[in-house]
Amino acid sequence: QALQALASATFDLVLMDVQMPHMDGLTATSIIRNLENGLPLSQELPDDLVGNLRGRLATRHLPIVAMTAHAMGGDREICLAAGMDSYITKPFHPAQLTEMFHSLTTYERLPVPPNETITSEANPPLQTVTNETPTTMLQVVSYMENSTNLTKEQIERVLDAARMSITDNLAKAATAFAEHDFTTLGRAAHTLKGTLLQCGLNNLAARAEEIHLGCRTNSDLSYERLIEQLRADLTALLETEPDASRSLGKEKANG
Repeated sequence: QALQALASATFDLVLMDVQMPHMDGLTATSIIRNLENGLPLSQELPDDLVGNLRGRLATRHLPIVAMTAHAMGGDREICLAAGMDSYITKPFHPAQLTEMFHSLTTYERLPVPPNETITSEANPPLQTVTNETPTTMLQVVSYMENSTNLTKEQIERVLDAARMSITDNLAKAATAFAEHDFTTLGRAAHTLKGTLLQCGLNNLAARAEEIHLGCRTNSDLSYERLIEQLRADLTALLETEPDASRSLGKEKANG
């Protein structure tokens, strides 16, 4: 779908997810770079798609930025080696994205030193929610208020969507494990990780990533225990009434 979009319109920059079904971001980036440089493709694509892509990409350099929830050592180097120009890890502060855009305005490839985090004095590293106790709605609301420019109404909508996604993917993970479907289990855990990171729940996201990586590497982990631990730690958040964030926000303001 991304290649089809590039074949039909001109874009200034691509934010490339690394892990996608059917074709991952590293493969898509390789195709784009080969087409820009007039090199043969190792993947088979429809002739009309290739022709349209060559017409739009030949002799130019389209900036490609990896945007991913991956935070594993070496991921940045892998993305740069695949031909991407930069790398940003979710969750990110809007100012970090803006700074990265400015760094690419000349369309020059800028190597990013390993393990470097894009920050500024005005935008320090985001504070995350620790999960020594079950996560509450108030914790997540406070994180979003302090780390985003969203209005209270926007935060409520994000939380509603996040709660639905967490509930859905916990159920998918449990069903997939019961059916020994580790491909679906890994996919559900990966999606769950992204949602938890969005909520500032990095400790729980790391547990979801443990499940995801275990499925990718066929590791013998206690998947059922990990899923149940996630469910238990998220119970308070998921069982909060939908309008609780509004009342919690009022209580915080009054306090």
